[in-house]
Amino acid sequence: MKTSFVLPSVLAFVAMVGALAASEKPAVKSAADLTGLSLDDLLKVEVEIVSRKAEPVAEAAAAVSVITGDDIRRAGAQTLPEILRLAPGVNVARQNGNFWAVSIRGFQDVFANKLLVLMDGRSVYTPLFSGTFWDVQDTLLPDIDRVEIIRGPGATAWGANAVNGVINIRTKSAVDTQGTLVSAGYGSELQGIFSLRHGLKLSDDLFLRLYGKHGNQDHLRTSAGLASNDGLRMGRGGFRMDWLPPGGVELTLQGEVYGGKVENVYVVGPPVFNVNGVGGGHLLGRLERQIGDGELSVQAYYDRSVRQSIAFEEDRDTGDLEARYTFAVGSRHDLAVGAGYRVSSDDVANLPVVSFNPSERVTHLASFFFQDTIDLVPDRLTLTLGSKFQHNQFTGFEIQPSARLRFRPTEGQTVWAAVSRAVRTPSRTDDDVIVNGFSPTLGFATQTRGTRAIESEQLLAWEAGYRARVSERFTFDAGIFLNLYDNLRSIEVMTPGPPTRVFTGSNMIEGESYGIELSPSVQLQDWWRLGLTYSLLQMDLRADVASTDILTLREENQSPAHTVTISSRMNLPRKIQLDLFARYVDQVDVARANDGAGQAVPAYWTMDLRLGWKPTPNLEVSLLGQNLLDNQHPEFAATFISVGTAEVQRSVFGLVTWQF
Repeated sequence: MKTSFVLPSVLAFVAMVGALAASEKPAVKSAADLTGLSLDDLLKVEVEIVSRKAEPVAEAAAAVSVITGDDIRRAGAQTLPEILRLAPGVNVARQNGNFWAVSIRGFQDVFANKLLVLMDGRSVYTPLFSGTFWDVQDTLLPDIDRVEIIRGPGATAWGANAVNGVINIRTKSAVDTQGTLVSAGYGSELQGIFSLRHGLKLSDDLFLRLYGKHGNQDHLRTSAGLASNDGLRMGRGGFRMDWLPPGGVELTLQGEVYGGKVENVYVVGPPVFNVNGVGGGHLLGRLERQIGDGELSVQAYYDRSVRQSIAFEEDRDTGDLEARYTFAVGSRHDLAVGAGYRVSSDDVANLPVVSFNPSERVTHLASFFFQDTIDLVPDRLTLTLGSKFQHNQFTGFEIQPSARLRFRPTEGQTVWAAVSRAVRTPSRTDDDVIVNGFSPTLGFATQTRGTRAIESEQLLAWEAGYRARVSERFTFDAGIFLNLYDNLRSIEVMTPGPPTRVFTGSNMIEGESYGIELSPSVQLQDWWRLGLTYSLLQMDLRADVASTDILTLREENQSPAHTVTISSRMNLPRKIQLDLFARYVDQVDVARANDGAGQAVPAYWTMDLRLGWKPTPNLEVSLLGQNLLDNQHPEFAATFISVGTAEVQRSVFGLVTWQF
């Protein structure tokens, strides 16, 4: 059956179900009962990702969005990348069973080096490859309070590598997770997932949460219908303790350990199947205390990660300490100052495919943060000026300033504009890597070598947006941006070959990108909400006349020019929920590293449909159908480290969650 016929049919079916439901007495009386929060309440949700202090989404002078815990539950998604598809402007593509390409505003890749990802303020952006290993990022999904997302630079608040966007996944306080939760699910692709959490009240002001989770994901299939050997098995367990003594003090201590096996087929010549061992853990402490009219926040964490494969092996230990103080000066200035220090030590095994010289390295990062929010016209016009000052061992001293102007013509409207500078600092790969491969197109071996001469990539971003609560049932958010890039990393030919073509890094690419992002939401009825997002992205990259780069320029086609999402939530009689999430992704052309070849990924429509039933307040049963519009389709292809590419299949998944 063709997609062009199936999608309108399914949408018509959902509309018909809604019409039938409308003829009966609604199961709920308010939008808040349906979605957890009304449209008006969603605009009042406080976020800290923009300025490092709490402010309502409606008043943020940035392209910011929030995925709430209820959004996650209603979507039925079971992985963090799938959850991020709920946000406007976030491109999520699956390469195989465990490789994901997640990006914002371009440069999509499995190691998207211009997107900073955090969990409870702890950076999970790897300094080895620059990017995020999404296969090991997980937690109990019911324990996620919200996901805060900036589309655009966040470097003034978060530092280097927060170039095109920032994602911070925030979990709930142990205060809000008392009692026991048991969740079990099984499906055609996710073949077994089990979660257990228990919350304890140790005293009047001390709360504890213990949890564990295990999942087993089956492999996907190749375009020929064969098993792609890319399964994933992962287990994790952890705790969170929150102490809330009198006097305006909050103390949080949390930690986790995880381990598992990741299957992949590496294509560096003849395909080789390998089972990768991954593991690690972290311990994080955070103190927040009111001091007079100001607030002090101190956070420290230790993080360890281990990854083993035939391509590379890495042991990494990271320690991070940060302090921040916010306070008012007079009636018009809200100031925030902060400082931080991070040290990261790695030990990378030298293997035939990927090696590093030296194999061990310790890097240090020191930072200072300053920001002043100036109330130019009380309750109407605000100017925020600030900068992050950092010193790293790759490029030395970096300054990342920003200016944000916010105007509120009425209580329900916000107009904002911003200009920001951000940098992407080099990683161990840029400096020290040696990658050996084979190009089927060229017919001979290739080698990529890092260089200590590479510099930071630079961005100057101009943004503006409009956010409005048009009525109690309709909200609208729009943003435009122009990104000017300089000193982008290029891959230059050192030796043309044969027998071996040798490449190295340089900074010989510049360019720009621009686009628009629209996201209206409407509450059609108390029991029915519709959402729509549209994103346009255009990129133009240019090489220096002396450049021999054949890869980087093609990255302008590696992110979709047009993306559309449609979401529908219905609360039907008899405590039944019907949720639909459809998306359109434009064609992309994925460039293969060190090779003139690549892979075109056709445009596609896809749709997920969730049917939920909550017979009691403590029990929920749901059935999820994913990628329902075709048997299978590709979403991305291999780039830097060539692992096998698979196609995403139609699947079903059932989940039972019980709380007591």
